[in-house]
Amino acid sequence: MQELIIHNFGEFTQMIMIEDENLNWYLPNFIHKENAHVGEIYCARIHTIVKAINSAFIHLDNGIEGFLPLNSIPQDNEILHYPKKITQGQKVLVQVRKEKTSEKIAEFSANIQLKSANGVLTPFKSGINASKSLKDQASEELKFSVKTILEDYPPNLGFVIRSSASHINDEDMAMETSFLAELWTQILSNYQNAKDPIKLYTLGAESSALIYQLSQKPDQIITNNISIANTIKSICLGLGFYFVENITTELPNVNLVNKYHLQDQIDELFSPIVNLPSGGNIVFHQTKALCLVDVNTASSTNNNQGLSFSDIATRTNLEATDALITHIALRQIGGQIIVDYLKAGKGMQKQITTRILKLNKYLKLPLNILGFSKLGLLELTNKRMGSSIDERCLYNPQPRKNLSWQSFDLLQHATTSKQQSLILTKSQYDHTHTNLQTTLNFTKKYNTTLTITHTNENES
Repeated sequence: MQELIIHNFGEFTQMIMIEDENLNWYLPNFIHKENAHVGEIYCARIHTIVKAINSAFIHLDNGIEGFLPLNSIPQDNEILHYPKKITQGQKVLVQVRKEKTSEKIAEFSANIQLKSANGVLTPFKSGINASKSLKDQASEELKFSVKTILEDYPPNLGFVIRSSASHINDEDMAMETSFLAELWTQILSNYQNAKDPIKLYTLGAESSALIYQLSQKPDQIITNNISIANTIKSICLGLGFYFVENITTELPNVNLVNKYHLQDQIDELFSPIVNLPSGGNIVFHQTKALCLVDVNTASSTNNNQGLSFSDIATRTNLEATDALITHIALRQIGGQIIVDYLKAGKGMQKQITTRILKLNKYLKLPLNILGFSKLGLLELTNKRMGSSIDERCLYNPQPRKNLSWQSFDLLQHATTSKQQSLILTKSQYDHTHTNLQTTLNFTKKYNTTLTITHTNENES
């Protein structure tokens, strides 16, 4: 049974997918106005043009900056009427392709795409196409349904029918097409009326990630925020996800992470060490250039007395492979990954690569296995789809040592239990004072008065 849990606490939202009580996707997110999220659409202005790389730097609202390849701007467009030569100060319609990371600014594209559960509207690329996996008759019926709807809208709108549309009828396809076309009409109108940079379209922070998880058709959706529940309902109705009745809204003071006993699994994602069933472990070392993973026997030699070291190494390596691929997915680690496995018998390297391929048939990560080096190190790459979970948090250490998590957890407990005073460490106090508006919102929400002080004792 798949359950999508969206736990909200002030500015902090956690999106969690569990299957049979096991964590299989996690996305922490402090919602900041200065961040641009994948899928969001903005009216922006060209700030600087760099001819050498045929690109530009753009300015959005609230001082957000981004990188825009100029070749993504549609030429000879009858709707936006861009000049042949883009100059500084030019107003452009852009969409976030890659989020800002600790090292890079956000990347944008002027080639807009609006996605639903079973289709993609392409305003600047005409033509109606369907996935090759669809049967010919079904494909033609769906194409006709899409074409009929788009005839009532501005010309040159294109549409791509996804393979997932095989389970829906032409009426459902028409509903999704109409929703996206109406959405585009609204975005276009807002853009044409906008004089200054402004956000034009969002389904809330991490909208593309939310849409993707909804497309997995969870059996149950649980949240403790009525606004989020309403947003999900509108997404489901508009984009063709037909399980609105499966959305449950808990009370705002219900900690869904604790209720579903997920904290230990979440904490493990922020620990560099992941323990293996037989007693070994793997250790993640994240650097700016790549991610190093070390496989260790640890206490497995004591737990498997009577086995040869080769047998212990083989078992540990296979367990490590399972944990490695799972945590690459959960931690959303992208870029280069180097793994130092234990030395084992002949055929070990082939067993490892075969196991990775088998596991990835389920996870569907954009992994590229480059093979083992002469030193016996496995080289992998995983396409970076956005920020890792470490980068999404304000500070990198484990959640329980993260100032934001500490402050908000303590504040939530104090306000919901009607405490009159709260003593924090100096760092926690400073963080709470810096986010004063959030603190005031909590006390107002729970109708309580709270005196916050701090201690000067050394922090552990």
